[in-house]
Amino acid sequence: SRIAYGSGNPLYQGSGQTSMGNTGLYEYAIAASTVSAANGGSTLTLKNSLINSYVSSDPTTTNGQKRFQVIRVPQYTSVKVLGTLYASPWDGNVGGILAIDTYGKFDFNNQRISANSVGFRGGYGPKNSGLGAIAAIVSKTTSTSGSGKGEGTAGTPRFISTQSLTNVDPIDGRPIWSGGSLDNVTEGYPGGDSGRGAPANAGGAGNYHNAGGGGGGNGGIGGQGGLAWTNNSTYVPFDTGGRPGYLSSTSNPVPWRLIMGGGGGGGDANNSPQGVPGGAAGGIVILRAGTIIGSGQIFANGREGNRGSYQGAPDGAGGGGAGGTVLIQSRNATTANISIEARGGSGGNTEQDSLQPHTPHGPGGGGAGGVVLYNMPGAAITSTVAGGAAGNTDDPTISTTKGTSNPHGATAGSNGIITPFTNTEDPFNSLNNVTDCSAKLTMTNTAITPTVRQGEIAKYKIRVTNTGAIGTAENVVIDNPLLPEGFVYSKTDSIILTTGSIPAIRSTTSDPVTKSTAPAWGKFTIPPGGVVEISYQVRVKNTVAVGKYDNSAHTSYPDPTRDASNQDAVIENNYDGKTNTYDDINITKGKSEMVWDLSPTVRIVRR
Repeated sequence: SRIAYGSGNPLYQGSGQTSMGNTGLYEYAIAASTVSAANGGSTLTLKNSLINSYVSSDPTTTNGQKRFQVIRVPQYTSVKVLGTLYASPWDGNVGGILAIDTYGKFDFNNQRISANSVGFRGGYGPKNSGLGAIAAIVSKTTSTSGSGKGEGTAGTPRFISTQSLTNVDPIDGRPIWSGGSLDNVTEGYPGGDSGRGAPANAGGAGNYHNAGGGGGGNGGIGGQGGLAWTNNSTYVPFDTGGRPGYLSSTSNPVPWRLIMGGGGGGGDANNSPQGVPGGAAGGIVILRAGTIIGSGQIFANGREGNRGSYQGAPDGAGGGGAGGTVLIQSRNATTANISIEARGGSGGNTEQDSLQPHTPHGPGGGGAGGVVLYNMPGAAITSTVAGGAAGNTDDPTISTTKGTSNPHGATAGSNGIITPFTNTEDPFNSLNNVTDCSAKLTMTNTAITPTVRQGEIAKYKIRVTNTGAIGTAENVVIDNPLLPEGFVYSKTDSIILTTGSIPAIRSTTSDPVTKSTAPAWGKFTIPPGGVVEISYQVRVKNTVAVGKYDNSAHTSYPDPTRDASNQDAVIENNYDGKTNTYDDINITKGKSEMVWDLSPTVRIVRR
């Protein structure tokens, strides 16, 4: 049945899906191997088993194309954005997603992240020379006389628009688009790729002479495509506009299922050789960080449907692409100020018919608004998930005089969804609590001279090692914050930076001041596997009492995972009196003095 297309339910009027399956499910995994041309590029070994099952398969007569992609997400210690970050466009196999993971601070620095129009692509159909059969339009949802459906979670149709945002004009900021169209040769949807039926979140296509394409869906439902070309004396305005793309998820959005917006359906064209494409949808942005600071903007907007015009001759216009999906999380409280847009693209307008100025053609339906999921305690979040406006004709409906443009049956996309989530709702909340990507420093302070007499020199060696797999510790300071009473720094014997698998770096060369009671060395950069060894001397005063003394060393470095009130990571070597004895020194009684008074002016002292 034409009205049960997609959902299997006549109430949905030719839109929707019967099951989401594993669509949109994703997870993080830590790689235990690399994939490159050198090792064959075929096998990626993971440290742990996957949570979900993933399938990649070509379309069949009963199912559309299925694809999954593996995305390398570097885990940064900290990030400061210096310019706009762009997601790569979805190409049917990869793209459409910009994922950022920061162990510590992510500083927006008044910059932007953009996944505009990189999601599921708009559909189109080649030029249709005739009007088609009205009987076919009434009885079918997939008439080959119509245009092509948009792309979405149900699959990839044969004809796809490949126009994408490739640059921004440096003067006025307008988007610059490039690309054309793609013929995949074979049909991608069960039952065919043409016609007004809207599979899942993709917009349906104009189904009759110059009918408009439907808008894509995501957080909301797309807009209906405009009516076909209407001549008051000859044709009746059949309901042949593309059906609206449906909701990407039939339940409330959740942080473990993220979906790109649906592409707009194509407008029916009898003039444009390559038809009139629908707009591409917004992609996916995933931003997780320990703490997000600063102000910034995130965009995942859908693109407007193409205008229904070819060299001044009108055609049906394309439906707008739906807004995409944005997930943003700051695991620590923040005062960041973030603006997020996941708007649907507007439906395309049609051109004025100069030969028959009062016979309107079909504008495109607006794309639905997207989805915004956020967990940002304390932040100022401004989100917009508005649906795209319906396209308009350039002339009024049938009348004797010109008037205001009108949508001619096209409708706007509905608004999307903005919803907060909590740590307990996010299966990846603890992703960075224990990580191989952070610096991990260990330290020992060893007494080279375990027994020293009063008044003599004690020798120590501090060894600091970065045992982390990836993270580098920068601006490291190594010190004795407080030497035992009566101990004073004497000199540094050596600083060795080449002991580890990768040499450490010392950015300053000055040693502590002689007779200091709190000597400090730095600053060092210690890469993974790097080691810093400091050998130094301390003089023990004659007044130090006999006994055992612990010398607790201390290492600190700026830790981007901490807030301003507790910025430094501190590594200490503290004496516990039982197991940690390698930094102990036993002070014994100094040599007895022998004094000879040989004269009133000569006095010899032997120690």
